[in-house]
Amino acid sequence: MFQLRGMKFKSNLNDLVRSNVGVCDEKLSDPLRLKAVYDSGLLDTPREIAFDRLAKMAALVLKAPITIISIIGEKRQFFKANYGLATPFDVVREVAIDDSICRYNLAGEEIIAADTQKHPLLKDHHTTVAWGIGAFLSIPMVSDEGHVIGSFCAIDPKVHNWSEADLYLMRELTSAVMTEIQLRNQVQEMTADRVMREQFVAALSHDLRNPIGVAKMSADELLSSDDTTPEDKKILTTMIQQNMERADSMIADLLNVTTLKLGDKMQIRITECDFEKLARSTVETLEKMNRREIALTVNGKPKGFWDPQAMRRILENLIGNGIKYGAPAKKINVDVTTENANLLIKVHNEGNPISADMIEKIFEPFRRSDSAVKSNQKGWGIGLTIVRGLVQAHNGEISVQSNADHGTTFQVIIPLDSRSAT
Repeated sequence: MFQLRGMKFKSNLNDLVRSNVGVCDEKLSDPLRLKAVYDSGLLDTPREIAFDRLAKMAALVLKAPITIISIIGEKRQFFKANYGLATPFDVVREVAIDDSICRYNLAGEEIIAADTQKHPLLKDHHTTVAWGIGAFLSIPMVSDEGHVIGSFCAIDPKVHNWSEADLYLMRELTSAVMTEIQLRNQVQEMTADRVMREQFVAALSHDLRNPIGVAKMSADELLSSDDTTPEDKKILTTMIQQNMERADSMIADLLNVTTLKLGDKMQIRITECDFEKLARSTVETLEKMNRREIALTVNGKPKGFWDPQAMRRILENLIGNGIKYGAPAKKINVDVTTENANLLIKVHNEGNPISADMIEKIFEPFRRSDSAVKSNQKGWGIGLTIVRGLVQAHNGEISVQSNADHGTTFQVIIPLDSRSAT
């Protein structure tokens, strides 16, 4: 018996088949493909009528005794739905990956065998005789990102000449399976977005009460007391002003996120700007407010055309993020330099990393990483959304790298002259 990296064959394979098998083997453990498999939400789930109907429909229209909708994991093939499958497979609902024929769909190629004993791949596979597979038809199930997550197959113990109509119908039914999966994912995302929006509105309502309540209390004190000293009046007036500015900032953030959700760019006002001066002022203020060490390194004289208020908000949010979610005893590092007509800003903090899954979503509205949630720090999940919006409004880019060994680093690249952005 011939064996190729865990796959057993009765004899040697020709070069073309061997090459295809090698590609499928590489795809089997591809992290991006496996992520698509898990994101489908179907692995190790109960039977469902929506998929059972499609399996039965395929059996009836193709006149095939057995049909199976499978999800291909790294070490096993899981039967999400099947029709006509014999015991124990209809109960166990999986086979080891070495016994899987559908794994050879992972290169994205269909398997069409009217007679498995004449097919260049299947005639040498150990399961075709053992399981009495006379004819086999398998269509790969491909995600939107192009990853094969499984297959829809039809099996006949006898020779079966699959017609063009059979192939067309099987492809259409496979598309129906993928549409069902995509619709489910969209519903789940919409539900998650609704929950996050509700949580956001609740947090916004709660947080707005604080500055408005303090401002109202200070105003009542001014109105009700006849013997308020000039110094007390100044203190109360300052408290009103500061808290109303805070409430106004919260409302502005909400409006900015709404603008971004609608697909519009955030509005900026570009003037000539000395970023070193702006950065040093911002860092000094944040150090005093938070009693945290922030190390600022500036190379060269970064001057250019940007919106100073927007650039300050970018720095404040990124540094504030590091202060809230980074290791408390570790300093925040801010590096500023210029390179190839661009301004480069890096903000680094030590502490719990952002998971790989969340890195893809962390700039979306109302999204908070697991480490941020576990930190018990308050947040709405819109700070990084606003940062990205401001960076993009300057025709810039923002990215993040995060792992347990090196901490988290946000990098912003913005043209030295962003006047073309407006």
